[in-house]
Amino acid sequence: MILLLGITENEYGQFTQKTQARNRSSCTLSVGSDPLSPARIYKARHDVPNEDALLLIDEGPRTLLAIADSHFGHEASHNLLQQFSTLATPIPDNPLAALDYLRESRPFFDSPSETTLLLAILDRSCNQVFGYSFGDSSLVCLDPTDPPRQINEHNSCFLSPSHPDSFDPRLAREFSTSVHPGDLLLAYSDGVDACHYNHPETSITLAHIHRLYQGHPHPAPILEALTELALQGVPPNPGGQDNIATICTRV
Repeated sequence: MILLLGITENEYGQFTQKTQARNRSSCTLSVGSDPLSPARIYKARHDVPNEDALLLIDEGPRTLLAIADSHFGHEASHNLLQQFSTLATPIPDNPLAALDYLRESRPFFDSPSETTLLLAILDRSCNQVFGYSFGDSSLVCLDPTDPPRQINEHNSCFLSPSHPDSFDPRLAREFSTSVHPGDLLLAYSDGVDACHYNHPETSITLAHIHRLYQGHPHPAPILEALTELALQGVPPNPGGQDNIATICTRV
């Protein structure tokens, strides 16, 4: 299991990368590269500028990927994934079980902090990926023969520890789809596709990811290349203007 919390990843222009399960799965976390980014207005504390967190659990035929992107404080994303990490073993084998874990993981406390959540589970025994999505993190399938395919839909719902109703599953975007052996599943926060803050049209697109995949068809190398591009930005536009969390695993 890998749990990375933004509160410990605050060195601008750098990222932490961890890999497990014999390189089958990898993840990166970064505060970004621009300490004067306009994203600062959504930070509760300037001494904790990285409010993203991620959780990767890879065991047997299943891999769990979770990315949480907080606003107005790191507590929502960090507490949610810390608590979820104590519950999510064994990894759920169906969407209803995953939803039960989500309900049990609700951290209630009085705070303005709120978070997105992308929770995805890959089951290689049946080549299925399923899960739930609150907010604007993305889950993409990379196939050797086809263009990248985004699996989840974004919405404007956030999880708030001070508002239990925000955990209502009807607010989430549920997803379930088939994948193929050899595919890569790539999850990332909006620090990738909005690395030029609030400008997705001049940030990293699926076309950029497709080109990276052609040269880096394995989880750790593509995440390294993707995170470096997000920190740099798509020339001539700036990048690294938001926190970056990525996870990749091979089907």
